[in-house]
Amino acid sequence: MARPEAQARARTARPAATFSRLRSKLAREVHTALGRVDPAQVHSLADAMIDARRIFIAGRGRTGFVMQAFAMRLMHLRLKVHVVGETTTPNIARGDLLVAGSGSGETRFTNLAASIAQEFSAKTACITSRPESALAKMSDIIIVIPAPAFRADARVKTPSIQPVGSLFEQTLLLLLDSVVLMLMDRLGITCETLLRRHANVE
Repeated sequence: MARPEAQARARTARPAATFSRLRSKLAREVHTALGRVDPAQVHSLADAMIDARRIFIAGRGRTGFVMQAFAMRLMHLRLKVHVVGETTTPNIARGDLLVAGSGSGETRFTNLAASIAQEFSAKTACITSRPESALAKMSDIIIVIPAPAFRADARVKTPSIQPVGSLFEQTLLLLLDSVVLMLMDRLGITCETLLRRHANVE
């Protein structure tokens, strides 16, 4: 815990990085990273999701929270979606699609899900910062977000002032929200229709 005198100095000192400056830097970082994602890869994911019998979502940590938010939106779109690790998740099989998020592409839980999907002839789409990762090698569709990720190497093209992984997770959220909008357009679903699917037991 900080000493009282240190806390007093922190309150009186003018911070070097103000909120106004930081928000501009963070917005630029996300804009740059999202702009470097290959649109063809994203369209391939949307196509696979439309064609899939069922969609399984996998991820851990902060990335996992973003993937769960994506799963919620897919439920709102009336797609058959399950989150890997939940008690009601069924077995994966041929015709299903696993969508796995991992910045490093080396997360054990996520990679195990991908290996099981592969074993049972389901397709896997991964979103990662490392196309050479173990997860990417098991995937049929690879979307690369060029942002620093936990346990990733230093060759990532988009530097960040943020803690490792933050830029990847922020970009992942906007990328997946873009996919939701693409699916809404293709399925003919409006925001009003989607709202009617929102949970009322909460």
